[in-house]
Amino acid sequence: MKSNLMTKSVTNVINSLTILTMLLVGSLVAQQPTAQDSGPARPLTVGVLKTVAPDVHDGDTVSLPGPLMELAKGRAHLDWQPTFTPKSRTLLARAQSVQMRHPIWGLEFSYKPLRMLDVDIPQTSGKMIRKTIWYMVYRVRYLGGELHPAFDRSKPYAVDINRADPSNPQPLRYEKYKVDRKQQKFRYFMPHMILRSHRLNKEYLDQIIPVAIDEIKKEENLNGRLLNTVEMSGTKIPLEDLETGKGVWGVATWEDVDPRSDYLSLYIQGLTNAYRFTDTAADFAQGEPLGKGRIFELKTLQVNFYRPGDTRDLSEDVIYEGMPTEVVRPNILYTIQQGDNLKFIAHRFLSDQTRWQEIHQTNTDIITNPEKLEPGRVIRLPRRFEYSDLQATHLHITEEGETVQVIGQLYQVQEKSIRAINTDLMASDNQPIRGQIVLVPINLRRLQLPDNVDEDFFKVYTLRQAEIMKLYGMKTIDGSQWMFSGVTGSISRNSDDLVRESLPKFEPMTP
Repeated sequence: MKSNLMTKSVTNVINSLTILTMLLVGSLVAQQPTAQDSGPARPLTVGVLKTVAPDVHDGDTVSLPGPLMELAKGRAHLDWQPTFTPKSRTLLARAQSVQMRHPIWGLEFSYKPLRMLDVDIPQTSGKMIRKTIWYMVYRVRYLGGELHPAFDRSKPYAVDINRADPSNPQPLRYEKYKVDRKQQKFRYFMPHMILRSHRLNKEYLDQIIPVAIDEIKKEENLNGRLLNTVEMSGTKIPLEDLETGKGVWGVATWEDVDPRSDYLSLYIQGLTNAYRFTDTAADFAQGEPLGKGRIFELKTLQVNFYRPGDTRDLSEDVIYEGMPTEVVRPNILYTIQQGDNLKFIAHRFLSDQTRWQEIHQTNTDIITNPEKLEPGRVIRLPRRFEYSDLQATHLHITEEGETVQVIGQLYQVQEKSIRAINTDLMASDNQPIRGQIVLVPINLRRLQLPDNVDEDFFKVYTLRQAEIMKLYGMKTIDGSQWMFSGVTGSISRNSDDLVRESLPKFEPMTP
C-alpha cells in the first residue's frame, strides 16, 4: 500500500514539474529576441566588419573508419562463425571498421575589432568598482548550404553474391553515399568564447556583464539590441540571403584580463556542429558504459590579435586584429623559486652570470630589489643568442620522446644551432614536449627540394615568420583559421596564484 501511495506521489510531483517546465519554456520562447530587434541600424565603414565564411566540408560529414568500441570490445562474446555467409558479414566483424555520418551546418561570423572600455561594475558590497572591460561586437547569419549525407541509389559499387537471387538477373547491390545541400528555417548559435593570452598562458571565458552593454552601445554609437551570450543562445538565427540578410548581433565581454597581455587569440565554438572523436579505451570491456574513453573535439574558429601591452606603453589601449608583421621577440617566462638569485638564473639560462643586470633591467616593473627575489613571481628572460630575422627555418612538430639531439640528427643540424633560435629550450635540462613546435635552421645552399614542394612540412619560412607562427601555435601562415579543440578544460581567471595544470589544448587543424 505504501508503495502505491509513494508511486502516486512521485507521479504527481513529476507531472507538476513537467507543467511548470512547459510554462517556463513557453515564456522564454515568447520572449526570444529575433533578428529584427537586434543589431546596429547605422551603416559601418568599409573594412571595419571582418567576415569569416561558414566552414562546411564534405570530410566533416563522416568520421574515419575505425572500430565501434561498444560492439567491437563490449560485445566480443558475439563472435561466431556463420554456416552460409562469410564471417565478415557478422555484426562483430562489421563493427571493426565503421564510418559515422552526420549532417554539417555552419554560420557566418562577422566581427568588429577587439576593444577595451572602462565601466563601473557593482560589487556584492554595494560599492562600484571601475574596471577595464574587453569586448567584441559581432554578427552571426545563417545562410543555409548544409551538407547532409544520403544514399546514392544510382551508383552501385559492389555485389553481394551470397544473397543474390537466382531468379532475378539483377543481384542485390550496396549503395554509395552522396552529400546533398539542404537548408533549415533557422539554427541556434550557442557561443563559447575563450580569450587566450599566449605569453602569460592565461585564458578568460566570456562573461555576462549587463551594466557594460549600454556603455558599449554608447561607445560604438550603435542602435538596436546587442545580445549577450545567454540571450544569443536562446535566439533563433533565421535563414537569410547573403546580400540582404541583417543577421543577429551580439557582444562578448571579458573582465580582469591581465594588462600585460600582448599576443592573444580568441577561440569561438558553436559556429558549426562539426566534430571529430578518438577512442582511447583499448581495454573497453563488456558492460562498460557507452562512450567510455571517447574524446570529442569541436571545430573552433581562431581569431588572432596583438597589442603593445601595458608594461611597454601605459598609454596604449589599441588592439590590432591579425598577426604582427614586425619581428616577434618573445621573452622567456620563468617563475622564481625559493633560493633563486639573479646570478644563478643568468648562469642557468644565459650561460653567463654577468648578465644578471640585463635580467634586472628587463623586469624593473616586477623586481624592486635585485638582492631579494620574491618566490612565485614570473619574470622575463632576454634572448641568449642574436640571429638574423631572415634566416630560413623549418617548423618541426615534436613527436613523443623526441629530444633536441634527435631533432638535430633528423635534420643534420647541430643541437646548439637549434637551441640558439628556440629560446624556450635554452636551459640545458629542458626538452620539447609532444606537439610542440621547434624551429630548425636551414642552410639554403644545401637545401634539397622535395618532389612535392607544396607539402606543408616542406615549406621554408624566415625566422621572423616562424617566430610569429610558433607564438600563435600555427603550423602554416596561410593555413585555415579553423581548428579542432577539446570540449572542456579549466579556465584561468585574473589571479597569478591560480594553478593552470590542464588548460584546453588548441591544436591547429591539418589543412
